[in-house]
Amino acid sequence: MTTGSSFRGFVLQPTYRVESGRPVVQLYGRLDQGSTFLVRDTRQRPYFYLAARDSERARRAGAGLLPAEDQRSLLGEPVVRVEVQVPTDVPRLRERLVRAG
Repeated sequence: MTTGSSFRGFVLQPTYRVESGRPVVQLYGRLDQGSTFLVRDTRQRPYFYLAARDSERARRAGAGLLPAEDQRSLLGEPVVRVEVQVPTDVPRLRERLVRAG
C-alpha cells in the first residue's frame, strides 16, 4: 500500500476496546477484491449532544461541554457536545443528567 491509495470495501463489524484508558474504535471489514481489513482509530472520544438550553444544568451535573456550532437537534435547536473519557462513563453521566432534569 502506498500513501494516497484508495480502496473500496465495506465494514462487517464495528466495535471498540479501551487500551491504556483510551477508547480505540475498531472497524473490521472486507475490501472489494476479497481481502480483509481492520481500521483502528484512536482519535475519537465517546460523545453525545444536549440541547444548548440545558447547558448550565448539565455543567452543574458534571458534564464537560464543548461548542457544537455546526450541529442542531432534529427540531433545529442549538446543541452542545458532551464528551466522556470512555464509553462506560456515558450511562453514569446520563443518569446524573436525568436526575438534574
